Amino acid sequence: MELGTIQFDEDNLPDIQEMVSACCGLVTIENEISIIRLVHYTTQEYFERTPGKWFPDADAKITTTCLTYLSFDIFEAGVLYGDKELIECLRSNPLYDYATQHWGHHARKALTLAEKIIGFLESGPKVEAAGQALLCSTRYQPGSTTGGGTDPDGVTGLHLTAYFDLDTIMKSLLE
Repeated sequence: MELGTIQFDEDNLPDIQEMVSACCGLVTIENEISIIRLVHYTTQEYFERTPGKWFPDADAKITTTCLTYLSFDIFEAGVLYGDKELIECLRSNPLYDYATQHWGHHARKALTLAEKIIGFLESGPKVEAAGQALLCSTRYQPGSTTGGGTDPDGVTGLHLTAYFDLDTIMKSLLE
């Protein structure tokens, strides 16, 4: 995904074999579930112990990617009124669930992005839509027939800053 884009472009998806090759034997493909994973749990443990050494800007990059995705034009409609619509939105936008659930956790560690974060939090309907996905009590799972039945009209950027404990951002929004 290119940062600053307003819609997902499948032509920008990297080739899976190129990604595996670039990782020099540290990852493998789980073909049956289409996931690339580390070949051994000790590799993950090592990266978790030394994140600043290998991925110093990871949270900032993940936050920026999530906010770019959450800002796509497709989410401009705001809240979806019906489980079927919500489930279809989550199914057809696979990163949406992760982005709504986790962007704030990454943002808390990357507050140098305050301007981008505030820009998203002031985007009205897109914030309401993200709030709806976040508040679903039953997140979409393949085969699920319910999206959780939430009606989050009126979710604001302040609600999300409180949920994710983004105190500095909240102060800026209140000024």
